[in-house]
Amino acid sequence: MLKLVYQANPIQEPPVQEPTMSLPPTPFAATVYTSGHNLYIMEARDTSHYLTCDLTLEIEDGQHTMEPGRVVCHVPQISDELLNTYIWEDETLYAIILIQFQMKIMKELFIFCQNHYVSKLILYPDDTDSDDFGILQDFLILEEQIHNEDDGKTKMVIPTNLETYETWIEFMNEANIRFQQTLWRNQRKNSAIRHYLISHPFGQE
Repeated sequence: MLKLVYQANPIQEPPVQEPTMSLPPTPFAATVYTSGHNLYIMEARDTSHYLTCDLTLEIEDGQHTMEPGRVVCHVPQISDELLNTYIWEDETLYAIILIQFQMKIMKELFIFCQNHYVSKLILYPDDTDSDDFGILQDFLILEEQIHNEDDGKTKMVIPTNLETYETWIEFMNEANIRFQQTLWRNQRKNSAIRHYLISHPFGQE
C-alpha cells in the first residue's frame, strides 16, 4: 500500500498552487541505548502521530583485521494503533505519514552506522511489514541488495558510505515534495486531509 502511494500517477484536476519545498520536519526523535556487547536498541518516536518503533541493532565485526564491520537490524512492526484514529482512518494520510516515519528511521540508521564505522547495514523487516517497506525497495534499485532468505525473511543489504547517505537524503526530499503535493491536490475534496493540514503542528519540534 505504501509503495503505491509514492508511485501513484498525478490526479488530473484543475491546476492549484502547490508547494515546491519539502514538508517541514515533524516531531521525531530516535534514542539509542546500549543493551549488551555490540548490541543496541534504537527507540524511534513520532509524538505528533503517535508512532513508535524499537529496533534491535547488532554490530558484527569484519572477518579480517581492519575490515569494516556491519550492523544487523531487526525491524519490528511499527506501533500505529492511535494513528488511524487521529487521521480519521484516511488511507492516503496513513500511507504518507508511515512512509515518512520509516524514512526518518532509515536516516538515523545511516547516522548510527557512520558513527560506528561500519560499511553495511543488514536490514530484516518484520514479516508482517515487509511489503510496507516498498519505499526502501524503490531506493535499493540493485537486485543484489534485496534477498529472500531460506526461512522466508526479506534481507536488505545497504551500503552505509557517505555517498549512499547523501543519495538517501535527496531521495527523502523528493518523496516528501511529492507527498506534500498529493495532500494539497486532495484537500479540497478530502475533509480528513484538509483538517490535517490545518491542525497538524508542522515544524514544531
